[in-house]
Amino acid sequence: MQNSNTNETMDITFSPTFAWMLIIFGGVFFCIGILFLMPFLPRQNILLAFGIMAASVGGIIGGRVWLRNLPVVMRLTAEGLEVPRKKMTYLWDDIAQVAVKDVYVNGQVSYLCIRLTPQSKEKYDIQPDSMISKVLKTIGGDFDLVFNDQEFSMAAIRLKREIENRIKTIT
Repeated sequence: MQNSNTNETMDITFSPTFAWMLIIFGGVFFCIGILFLMPFLPRQNILLAFGIMAASVGGIIGGRVWLRNLPVVMRLTAEGLEVPRKKMTYLWDDIAQVAVKDVYVNGQVSYLCIRLTPQSKEKYDIQPDSMISKVLKTIGGDFDLVFNDQEFSMAAIRLKREIENRIKTIT
């Protein structure tokens, strides 16, 4: 793994898995549509076959467009950790700890957990008694921000190392 420049902006995009699944299933259904056109079937349904094939081509094109325009889930900038979904930038000085927690439910799911400094919680309007904070406590314990590993285009442990490197260079 190469060290990246901490002054560069690094975009973490949504995982491309679902876009690839859409492309693959579109290809499978295109083949099923071709099967409906085969002359060995006792009752050919040409209209159904072309409908399936047209929908699958639409799925393949949609998956390809989605793959080229994956949404940004997180952005690491020189100033801090930007989360576009929340329209919030958490400054590097305000991050106290970064950890990865693994949860085993029908397989392993990793969570990137971030703890903010006590004085910065008010600045980012983190309410300890809110419903969201209570739900996050079941996954992340005392951590203030919890992100699912399956949303990222990279592993949570690698993202944790990158965030820690940026925090070290700032402090």
